[in-house]
Amino acid sequence: MRKEGYSETTIEQYVRLLKELSKYGDLQDPESIKVALSPMSWTEATKEMACGACGIYARQHRFAFIAPRYRRVEKLPFIPMESEIDQLIVSMGLKTSTFLSILKDTGTRPLEIWNLKWTDVDYPSSTVTITPLKHSKPRRLKLSSSTIAQLNQLTRPNVNVFGYGGLRTYQHFPRNFELHAIVQQRS
Repeated sequence: MRKEGYSETTIEQYVRLLKELSKYGDLQDPESIKVALSPMSWTEATKEMACGACGIYARQHRFAFIAPRYRRVEKLPFIPMESEIDQLIVSMGLKTSTFLSILKDTGTRPLEIWNLKWTDVDYPSSTVTITPLKHSKPRRLKLSSSTIAQLNQLTRPNVNVFGYGGLRTYQHFPRNFELHAIVQQRS
């Protein structure tokens, strides 16, 4: 997949899906996979993605895989109220809070913020230069004064603002926490 230009996050996601599917069926047997996939409680989008992963796996291992028809259902996203977003941000530690503040101010992809370098932050103009992902365009976006203040409080041991390592905890924990916090607040 790397040779074909797939992103690392897509590769990781496909590997996870294949590992999960292998618990319920034989990856070498397309019919076994279809039988395993059918009753799963995954969304149509996840099943569609799993079929894409199986197709690549089958191509690599030189056998045919005709994917079942799964079509993702387009839904309007849940958009929390600004006060709920602010509650989430305030309840986190400095690093996560800063990460989420930049996401709120810019609306960029989490991985674009994760890859942010200190040289991308322009303090005098309160802007940040975003290096694009997934064929988007580079852009310079405005940050709030409170976000700039948070950035000033972070230590700078690395070239990257948020350090090195995986983005996984930043992608999943805040979203899960947000839903938990909102459910608690509304009940």
